[in-house]
Amino acid sequence: PSEIYEGGDWNLCLIVGLKPPSSKTSDDGNMKPPLLDVILMDDDGSLQERKVVDIGQITTLWNDFHEAYPNFTAKAMPETLQSALVNAIGSLKNNIFPIEKAMQNLYNSRIANRSRPPSQQRYTLTKKQIPKIASQCSNPPQLEELLRNLFKVGEDRLSRLVDSALATDYLYTDFCRDGDNERLMRRMVAAQVLTEDAVLGGRFKRRSCQFVGAQYSFTGDDEDIEVEQVTLVNG
Repeated sequence: PSEIYEGGDWNLCLIVGLKPPSSKTSDDGNMKPPLLDVILMDDDGSLQERKVVDIGQITTLWNDFHEAYPNFTAKAMPETLQSALVNAIGSLKNNIFPIEKAMQNLYNSRIANRSRPPSQQRYTLTKKQIPKIASQCSNPPQLEELLRNLFKVGEDRLSRLVDSALATDYLYTDFCRDGDNERLMRRMVAAQVLTEDAVLGGRFKRRSCQFVGAQYSFTGDDEDIEVEQVTLVNG
């Protein structure tokens, strides 16, 4: 499962495959990212519409999903996700005021660093450090471009960068077992809260996934490309 920005709105989707690009590299010599084969979730939680989208449309990969649900089967996934969404919507309606209070407290805590004196603010990366860091990579130009893209988030916007995993941990402080559907429902509540916050103007920011690299293989006369592996920075 992942969160996606599609058609001017955020939604949940299920990534079911990778589509190779028409060629391995672009005209400037940089590696092209693969496309994603996804199934979009409807408002009622059913998985129906299948589309091919760019990696940049994905804002958050639920990369801990398979760790939390090691025995989860692909056949059971649509029904389980739909049930979790129905429960999440009900929970959100019944707890809207405490949830809103918690999210406002989260916002206040995330922007607290901006009001600190310069000597107490947190700085982790500067523009001058980027070339030096990138030079240690096997593909310095690509890593440098990635780091500069991430650097554009800025200190101000970075303080407001919140994903559904962080929001889940903030909204629910009690323990939830791996494999429990309650954990999936909580994640959906957090994702829905961030979506509604964005519609109303957005106290929080979300960031698209950033492509890092991919491993391709060729079949036939090097005309057919297959995607073996893709690396990205989770939004």
